[in-house]
Amino acid sequence: MSKRTVTALFSLIFSSAVFANFTVEESPDGLLITPSIDFISAVASIGGPYGQQQLSFERGQQITIPLPRLDGQYTYQVVLTPLLTPAQIQARDAARGTQGGVSIIDSELTVSSGSFAVLGNSFSEAADEDGENTDAANPVPVPRVVIVPQGQDGVIQGGLCVGFDCPSAPNFGFDTFRLQENNLRIHFDDTSASGSFPGNDWRLIANDSTNGGMNLFALEDSTAGRRIATFEAGAPVNSLYMNDAGNIGLATNTPGGIEFYIADGDSPTVRLEQNGSNGFASQVFDIVSNETNFFIRDVTNGSALAFRIQPGTDADTLNLDNEGQVSIGVGSAIEANATLHVRSRNNGDPAFLVQRSGPTADLLSLADSGDMILSGTLAQLSRRDSKEHFAGIDHQTMLTALKGLDISTWNYKHQADDERHLGPVAEEFYAAYGLGTDAEHIATSDMAAVALASSQALLFELEAKDQRITELEARLQRLEALMVQVLEHKQDQDTQQIVNR
Repeated sequence: MSKRTVTALFSLIFSSAVFANFTVEESPDGLLITPSIDFISAVASIGGPYGQQQLSFERGQQITIPLPRLDGQYTYQVVLTPLLTPAQIQARDAARGTQGGVSIIDSELTVSSGSFAVLGNSFSEAADEDGENTDAANPVPVPRVVIVPQGQDGVIQGGLCVGFDCPSAPNFGFDTFRLQENNLRIHFDDTSASGSFPGNDWRLIANDSTNGGMNLFALEDSTAGRRIATFEAGAPVNSLYMNDAGNIGLATNTPGGIEFYIADGDSPTVRLEQNGSNGFASQVFDIVSNETNFFIRDVTNGSALAFRIQPGTDADTLNLDNEGQVSIGVGSAIEANATLHVRSRNNGDPAFLVQRSGPTADLLSLADSGDMILSGTLAQLSRRDSKEHFAGIDHQTMLTALKGLDISTWNYKHQADDERHLGPVAEEFYAAYGLGTDAEHIATSDMAAVALASSQALLFELEAKDQRITELEARLQRLEALMVQVLEHKQDQDTQQIVNR
């Protein structure tokens, strides 16, 4: 195949006004695509019988689409990351936070797309560059007027030109049917008028017919007088593309296996606008993706970004299953009974952190070691009507168990040796009192209650001893009074004996 033929093949796809910034040439290695500007990197997406493929190229590399081995029709798109000037970089950074952004560089310089066919392990031959039939054995036929009587069918073998501006000998090229005048319309007038047969009329419109109107191609519901689909002239290449699998691409002709594929050089965006036309309050949300975040933007309320995901976020960072369970850092392996299941990153940072807004301060920190720091009071539910199955205790048994409990200082294995704590071990505490869920943990409220019960037992002992002391003191007083009486009586007897002498 000649270079001219390959150029002709792509001239059917690239008009000189749009794609003069890229050249496409055949080589033994495939198609060589050369942009007119310098680039940092380039990605070529190729779609065809085998599916979708992507090729990456760095600065200085030749962009090459290898000749596919399978016969068939192929589409491709090349997207450049341009090497920007300092002024362009400044403009780009300034536009990052704007609503609609600005065009930093013409997309015609950075996007190239087209199609090609492969047959017998080579590129399929194309027509001549000008798109005309130049076969001398089959010259362009001379147009003639054809009048078909009513009720008969007509056949035109050759091109057909309709319109006031059709020349007497038009050059059709590849055109089979051409409209040529200053008001281009095709009207589908369905004359059905009986039963439930559909009878809506439709019209294809090429450009507005008024002075100052728009250059466009539109589909009109003529019965309703409504344009339901419009394509403006100058729209970017592959603004809307549907492949043979029914997948839709916006600004790409290689959606591959993606049902709806949106491509853009700066923050591809989907806007969801409730516009008030049905009487509801207006509200606009944007779903946006770029190199810094995937986010949802509340446009109506100050463009607040209520939800963000940064590129490179770990797999399974957030998962919501079909039973209402939520996991962070766990994925689908959520603990059976957990409503919220969090797994730490095991890097020394807190697994859970609550901070005060305003002047930042940690209110609650749960380390991946299990240590929790609370900047305030820890209160547990203890209301009487929240409890049941009350049973009294034997205070003496509690005190005796406490006497036999080993209470020592120690540190957790994950802590430094000099970080000391005081208390019993769970196994002995559980064996002594049978409190808590198992022999591995001690509830702080149970340990505090044991201390209270033991204190209460000591208090009861002190009260009993005080009562005993009171009783002994009263007995002693009675003995002392009796002793006084005895001594006084003895003294009286001695005095009387002296007198009698």
